[in-house]
Amino acid sequence: MVASRYLISSVVPGILVSLLALVALGSAIEFVGEIKEVGRGGYTMTQAAAYALLGLAPGAYVFFPVAVLIGAAVSLNGLGDRLELLALRTLGYSRRGLGWVLAAFGVVLMALAFVFGETVLPEASAKAQEIKHGTPQQNMVYETAGGYWTRLASRYVFFKRAPGGVPGALEGVDAKVYELGDGHRLNRILYAGRIALKPHHLLLEDVTIVQWHDDGLQTVQQQPRYEIPEAGLADGLVSSRALPDTMNLLQLHRHIQFLRQNLLDDRRYDLAFWTRFSTVLVIPVMLLLALPSAFASTRSSQLRLHEFIAILIGVAYLLFSRVIANVSIAGGLPPFVGAFLPLILLSLIAVLFFRQKMRA
Repeated sequence: MVASRYLISSVVPGILVSLLALVALGSAIEFVGEIKEVGRGGYTMTQAAAYALLGLAPGAYVFFPVAVLIGAAVSLNGLGDRLELLALRTLGYSRRGLGWVLAAFGVVLMALAFVFGETVLPEASAKAQEIKHGTPQQNMVYETAGGYWTRLASRYVFFKRAPGGVPGALEGVDAKVYELGDGHRLNRILYAGRIALKPHHLLLEDVTIVQWHDDGLQTVQQQPRYEIPEAGLADGLVSSRALPDTMNLLQLHRHIQFLRQNLLDDRRYDLAFWTRFSTVLVIPVMLLLALPSAFASTRSSQLRLHEFIAILIGVAYLLFSRVIANVSIAGGLPPFVGAFLPLILLSLIAVLFFRQKMRA
């Protein structure tokens, strides 16, 4: 028991240092990207810095499995270099025994990652979006190739983003508002040059109203300004901006159901839902990949080689996961497959490495 605690306490600092380094690098890149947005729509340098700081939470969640691999591999290499692993094995710890100790530790890390992804991640992501885009307007804006869609009660709204406009905000140009009546029958279409969601109403400017009547007649009206009051929007005011990172699993599930009921593309959110599970499940696999470092030769060259391989595998996993995610969102793969394919392939590699070292 003492030896197990010593092994875990030796691995934890390496994981934390690796996580800190990866998150700091990711945050620095994020901040550089945010600087380009400074000055647009009143976005300040202070807001950009706060946004990048809150981005530490999503970064920590994404990089955590890789940090586990790199940190554990480096820590085990350090123990091997100091002959401490050899001492543990002389005390009766077999290779399989070391594997079980790390597996139990992996379960603890899985639980911590799951709780983090369900609590800290959504809150930090929502705060970051609030800083960048202002107070959430509590409307769901869904981006497509041609523009933005949102549903407000019995109205479906399409608009294009205005030059210099805030991405995801219900504000833009060339808008169309489709109003449905009983039986989901189209009653009228409002064409507007500009559209904006105000605190108590939806404002349309340069409006052309095409309305169909029960007798089959069609009328066309033009108005410079048209307002839809808050009472007519209340049923449609749902989640704020609907970004996957701002939701926990239950919220993601409900959002996916909403998209499917309204025949909207749910692949991005479905992928995020399953990725919450694959991100947690890959952690023990990362520890299994780090375990061969415990069996390596104590020669410095062999130890450095294992560290390099661990870093290479970690980077390759991140890149491959990103590519597969993009393919899945584009429709090339089902979201479930896109979330779990990198995990499955990495698990096969880990098992092969482990068996090879067990035979050595």
